[in-house]
Amino acid sequence: MLSLAVASAGVAVAACGGDGGDESNKVFVAAPWDGDETLTYSLEQEGVDNEAMCTLSTELGDAGEVILARACVDDRGYRDLGRVTADNESLEPIDSMREVFDVEEDRTTIHSVRYEGREAHFETRSEGEDDSRTTSRDLPEPTEDSPTPGWYDDESLLWLVRGIELREGYEDHYTHVINAGQPRVLSADLEVQEQEEVEVPAGTFTTWRVRVSSGGIVYRFWVDEAPGHRVVRAQIEDSVYELTRAE
Repeated sequence: MLSLAVASAGVAVAACGGDGGDESNKVFVAAPWDGDETLTYSLEQEGVDNEAMCTLSTELGDAGEVILARACVDDRGYRDLGRVTADNESLEPIDSMREVFDVEEDRTTIHSVRYEGREAHFETRSEGEDDSRTTSRDLPEPTEDSPTPGWYDDESLLWLVRGIELREGYEDHYTHVINAGQPRVLSADLEVQEQEEVEVPAGTFTTWRVRVSSGGIVYRFWVDEAPGHRVVRAQIEDSVYELTRAE
């Protein structure tokens, strides 16, 4: 897996399918953004001596939709781009795309997901290949324990944690949909931990520390307590994002 890709929101790679767990709830309460925005992050990776940055943009559509875009690049020429279109009120995904350029192999690979009803349709294709790889996965059905199941695309994770219930001790579960060449529909555990003061290039912030675990990977987010609830810092495996500028 590309080192820059590992630092992006879509990071889990394992066997196809799910990891069990029946409970899945709608955890996104409300969108904390009230208009278009652009957030810029520095990106540091343990054991990798390079300069990298990521830009996240939020764009409101005309029909109650929101377009969430991520662009991560480094000085070696790697490029990892992501985009998800979702309902702005619920963050329920409509479609998503992830495009990874491997400078060493000089090849671009595109992963996409299209959501229809309670099915996620996955496709992966690479430059120079005639055929694409496609498959589908079922999304959760209502159950007695989870009457209104919730699923969210991996590309929306850096936005999802901004719109959850931010209070100490809050815990919940949702369904995490990932397409990084090996499509997965996973159970994810979400926990809001204590508040913490964090200093990053953009300033010093009082944040909520949020922990998400899914597919054997732990994601950590420091979410600004102030309105807007921007992600100030994020740690995904051995990669760390730090906010440098907000517009």
